Amino acid sequence: MELNVKSGFETNIAVQGLKKKIRVKVLKSDLTVLRELGQKLKAVQKIIFRSRYGNLLGLLEIEVQEPAITALAQYYDPLLRCFTFGDFQLVPTFEEFSQILDMPTNNMIPYQHLEQPFSMYTLSEIMKISVKDLRKEFLELYDIKGFVLSFLERHLCRLFEEESWDAYMDILALALSGVMLFPKADSFVDDAAIKVFLAFKTRAENSVTAILAETYITLDQCHLGKRRLIVCCLPALFVWLISRFEERVVGIKCPVESVKQQGLEIKGANEWAQCLAGLTQKKIQWQPAWQQRNRLVYQCSKKVNVPLIGTKACINYNPVLAQRQFGYPITGAPISVVLEPLLVLYEEGSSVEILLELRRAWNKMVIQGKDTRPWTMNSEISYERWLMERVRMVKLPFKLCVPEVPKEGLEQEQESEE
Repeated sequence: MELNVKSGFETNIAVQGLKKKIRVKVLKSDLTVLRELGQKLKAVQKIIFRSRYGNLLGLLEIEVQEPAITALAQYYDPLLRCFTFGDFQLVPTFEEFSQILDMPTNNMIPYQHLEQPFSMYTLSEIMKISVKDLRKEFLELYDIKGFVLSFLERHLCRLFEEESWDAYMDILALALSGVMLFPKADSFVDDAAIKVFLAFKTRAENSVTAILAETYITLDQCHLGKRRLIVCCLPALFVWLISRFEERVVGIKCPVESVKQQGLEIKGANEWAQCLAGLTQKKIQWQPAWQQRNRLVYQCSKKVNVPLIGTKACINYNPVLAQRQFGYPITGAPISVVLEPLLVLYEEGSSVEILLELRRAWNKMVIQGKDTRPWTMNSEISYERWLMERVRMVKLPFKLCVPEVPKEGLEQEQESEE
């Protein structure tokens, strides 16, 4: 769904001083069959599936409102790797996505991205299908290679009849990796998603870092004008957004369940644009009930921010801008060193050295409760002043329209107050 913000409020940039909108839409496959296949698991099997692959079944039930994502994308600040609003900033972090996805992260290394193709033999053993038959289904579509979703769905139905539950759960996770976690084309599981799945399954590599990397990369590429399609884990990004400003659901500490229980009103593009335009720091839920803040990654080795290895590129985010999300005030203007952007596309030919460097950096990551590096802030300049200048520079995408009160209605309201 493409963002349309022309109706309902002014978009004349020259007059209003608004940011130029990026024309984007989202890639969203039909997940109806996968939802039905997920529901075939019994209660005990669902618990086992979640212990292995996280809360994928919960995310599968999230009804993503596409206009919310396209409106949010307008606030992305590619230089700072965050969403810059009028008087605050929000940063999707590793810790938040880990809790939303509920994927195992203990004693795991981040996704490493090995250059060589994945092993068809290993995949055949997991899927309980011959290599010969598997190769026949491995197709090229839209200049990418992989499996059409319908093939995996048919194979899942056969495994259900055979009651081969281990293979059933593995292939269900593989299908969800391709169309929900790492989507590249409609109803298609590409080789990049397969490689992440196998890295998680066979080498215990953390998929969360790759999922977060794809989120930043797709937003970055859209703002650079290199693509118009947002391809990332939409349910995780939607839950992350909604849990920051919607009312809390008492007694529920799972972010996915909290969003599901809220019964969100369906909004159109203009309504979501106005909803985000009306957000202020006072309306943000800075400490959601589900958020854990005792183990936070602040830097990796000599990297003063958090580097991420994705399926197609390496990118970073800046935890120094996420202090308020961690429960701590930002006491000054962040210095330029801790905001230095990283973006290396693998096809540029310079990926081998940077991949080795980032893999080593994650072996020496700094984990602590709060950022104890005072040198990351310039205490002579307040964060509020720095942010105000940043907003003036990058501008905001939408103007908040306050409904005009008819004169008669205003008089009646004043009389009522008297």
